[in-house]
Amino acid sequence: MSTSLALIGVGHIGGSMAAGLRAAGAVHAIHGYDSDSEALEQARSLDLIDAVHPTPEAAAKEVELIVLATPPSAIAEVCRSLEPHIAEHQVVTDVGSIKKPVLQEIEQACGQVPPWFVPGHPISGTEKSGAQHASSGLFRDRRVVLTPVSGTDSGKVDRICWMWEQLGAQVERMDADTHDALFAGISHLPHVLAYALMEVLTDTFPAEELKRYAAGGLLDFTRIASSNPELWLDICQANREHLAPVLEKFQGRIGELIAALHNDQPDVLRGSFTTAKKTRDTLRPDGHE
Repeated sequence: MSTSLALIGVGHIGGSMAAGLRAAGAVHAIHGYDSDSEALEQARSLDLIDAVHPTPEAAAKEVELIVLATPPSAIAEVCRSLEPHIAEHQVVTDVGSIKKPVLQEIEQACGQVPPWFVPGHPISGTEKSGAQHASSGLFRDRRVVLTPVSGTDSGKVDRICWMWEQLGAQVERMDADTHDALFAGISHLPHVLAYALMEVLTDTFPAEELKRYAAGGLLDFTRIASSNPELWLDICQANREHLAPVLEKFQGRIGELIAALHNDQPDVLRGSFTTAKKTRDTLRPDGHE
């Protein structure tokens, strides 16, 4: 079975979806829109999309699947603009890593979360941005979380499940607030810490020394500090309800470790390091977000 696709946002995630669905033979036409006209033309030059359009409504006009690969703050407005034009056979989904605030914004913009909108979040990505970094295998063997609401059309959910399965992903479902609390800790907090660490080092050491001596530990820890700052500002602001408490908990733990150093308490450090290693060793070292 082959379908038609509209990408609203043609960066790393959207471009990778296009590449993967095309490689799987799951799409016969891909239409694109992006607020950045250069990004749009780049995606077409890379054969990620077949046609470019001046508005989201134009891109979505004659397709079956519509993917919103935009920053979270733009999703509600795109849904509002699409709503008068969505036909019975069409389904819309997103790829944002924040769900409940976006659903609330959609409800305000549209009067309800439309039954044709299926909220989604692929647990995959890198610190890279832009269509030039698109990878057809980005989602293979990764998880995708869907957070449908009570009014979401079950047939539309099935259709989005099919799309992700064509990309080799494993689909799971979760309540939106549960999703946001979890990813505040396992995704959003690490980005904040990586950015903060690089800022501290920038303020503390000469740039040439950082370049000359930075090695595995620093580079591994701060890889995601190369992520798009505007996107992550958007995500962190939207999920501040869950992010601030877990950041405060981390702040408290750092305070305890500082006190242990000042008070010459190696057992405190040893216990912290040992517990952390045991948990970290159970995680997949696959390099994906």
